[in-house]
Amino acid sequence: MANRGTPRLDQTGASEVLRERLPEFAPTIDEHLAFYEELLFHVLMGELARFYVDEALLDPELQRRFWMAVDWLQEHGDRYVQNALGVSLIEWFAWGDKKERELLVHAKPLMSSAVRAVADDFLRDGP
Repeated sequence: MANRGTPRLDQTGASEVLRERLPEFAPTIDEHLAFYEELLFHVLMGELARFYVDEALLDPELQRRFWMAVDWLQEHGDRYVQNALGVSLIEWFAWGDKKERELLVHAKPLMSSAVRAVADDFLRDGP
């Protein structure tokens, strides 16, 4: 866990971490910024969820890196980043259709305990 005196990562920093750790997602970040002319981090988390479904399901190594990046952001991100991870990424899977929900359940072994706890909360409270 980050030291108390260490500043938490904001949404801009978090998008740069995603760019570094998931270079396959970088074009989506660029398209997002060009379309919205600003970073809408909650919207970007929805795009990250769709990226997982479209790209990572075919590549176990990408799945691993995806959840490692999410874990890192959960640990080091500020409250806004953590909130977006929960309600705009994890919730997207947990409250989605049957396939999306199953993807989240099957990904739990790839998650840190902190992200797994968020997933479990949404899975338990879902529709």
